[in-house]
Order: sequence, then C-alpha cells, then structure tokens
Amino acid sequence: MADGKKIKDQNEEENKEAKQDESQSGLALGMCFGVALGMSFGQLLFHNMALGMCIGLSLGVCFGAIYDSSKNKKNTSNATEEPKEETEEKTGTKSEHQEKNSESGEE
Repeated sequence: MADGKKIKDQNEEENKEAKQDESQSGLALGMCFGVALGMSFGQLLFHNMALGMCIGLSLGVCFGAIYDSSKNKKNTSNATEEPKEETEEKTGTKSEHQEKNSESGEE
C-alpha cells in the first residue's frame, strides 16, 4: 500500500511540474517574437534597431503574460467544474433541461 501512495505522490508532483512548464510558454514565445518583430519594425520606422527591440520586447512580454493568464483561467475553470451527473447524484436535483427531457421521454 505504501508503494502505491509513493507512486501516486510522484505522479502528482510530475503533473504539477508539467503544468508549471506549460504555463510560461506564452511569455517566452512573446519575448522571442516581440524582439524579432521589434528589430524589423524598429529599423523600418525609427531607423533604430535597439529602440525597436525594447518596444517589441515589452509588447511581447505583455501579450505573452495575457495569453498565459487566459490559458490558466481556462484550465482552472475546466478542472473545478464537476460533471452534471455527479452533481445530480450529490444534490438529488435535476436541471431544467433534464426535467424537460424526462417529461418528453428522452434521456
């Protein structure tokens, strides 16, 4: 029994580490694309590549952080939602849609 618990704990730790690794991918990609686009547009618009890199990097960090936060909100909302069947079993009630279907004979 103790071995099963150790394996379960190790799997949970690995899942947490994987989620943490995935959560920062938007920030890294935003920085890379921001610098690349900033260099290009900085040279074209300002005739100053360093200024464009700074602006591109700051915009890339902002957009990457926004992307990560929206992705994390979706993941946490999906993880906290319970399936309707389990909710029905716990509360003993049905939703309006389920009641309409049961009255019409559909399930």
